[in-house]
Amino acid sequence: MIYSLLIGFVIIQFSIVSKQYFAELSLWFLASCSFNVSWILVWHYQLIYASALIMLLLLFSLTKIFLLLQHQAFTSWGEKILIKLPFTIYLAWICVATIANISALLVSLSWNGGILTPSAWTITMICTAGVIGIFIAERYRVPAFLLVLIWAFFGIYSKWNATENQSISNIALIELILLGILFLIFQFRFQRKSVS
Repeated sequence: MIYSLLIGFVIIQFSIVSKQYFAELSLWFLASCSFNVSWILVWHYQLIYASALIMLLLLFSLTKIFLLLQHQAFTSWGEKILIKLPFTIYLAWICVATIANISALLVSLSWNGGILTPSAWTITMICTAGVIGIFIAERYRVPAFLLVLIWAFFGIYSKWNATENQSISNIALIELILLGILFLIFQFRFQRKSVS
């Protein structure tokens, strides 16, 4: 889905080449593509330190794009769907992936979690991702950000349901339901404000 949206962006970008922000957008987009390709390579060769660093750089570049686009006025649905939406969804997914990548790095270092058990840390990360998602969705009026987290939490719920880590599954389900409700609330509220 992310790559399909990005293909749409690559096609429609020619309609905004005259916009003042296009040069900066293009620069950060090329950087994000380079980081994405680099991450795939280092992850394939299990270079965990490098993968974590590149993931953070990818997250930074997408954050720059996301913030840049928040200051632009998009009037047509085509621009909203093919320029703004791709980077909202992409950033949300990389936020989740960054948490997973850092977790993989800690596991590779044989970190035992300190005062918390592995399950407790997983639950903490799920809750942290949820709080970040809610903040971004409400602050920048992008409910679609929550859809990616809902998808991720559904995957976590499905993986750990009816296992020894049922507590993780339960928290993921609670977060999933909460974000689903907030998505509907935000979507309704923001649409109503844009109409009025």
